[in-house]
Amino acid sequence: MCQRSCFCTLPISGGFLSPGLALWYLMFVADPVPTAEAARTPLFRDPLSNLILQVAFVRAKIRACMAAIGRDGSKYGAHSLRIGGATALAFLQVPGDMIQAAGRWHSGAYLRYLRETRDNAVGTLTRLAGADTDDLEADFVAVDAHDLDEDDEA
Repeated sequence: MCQRSCFCTLPISGGFLSPGLALWYLMFVADPVPTAEAARTPLFRDPLSNLILQVAFVRAKIRACMAAIGRDGSKYGAHSLRIGGATALAFLQVPGDMIQAAGRWHSGAYLRYLRETRDNAVGTLTRLAGADTDDLEADFVAVDAHDLDEDDEA
């Protein structure tokens, strides 16, 4: 469990969100904790119970946020954060080992979390549609791979 005594550097600005600013706001404005209690207080906690956030609570908040912006909240859950984070890192062409480290995956399991973005899909299809390809199998294979002969061509 990450206590408020963990040290890391977060970006203060970003195109869509500011992790550093959001964390600063959480710690010093939305949910301040006395300095003497900081090392024993979970970073992400329920201020009413002082306990670490439970998955059900996070899921409910994500669904409420998605509904608030017009999305079907029932299609989202706490795991959406891992999927979204891994996909965003892959979109930014972050190496796989760094995606693994960010998500604390100890295997290639993170690959199951990557989702194709619309821009990547359109780019891939555009390159595919413009690819100049030939069937070169006959040039490199001495044996008919399909076991066809002249009678099959009729």
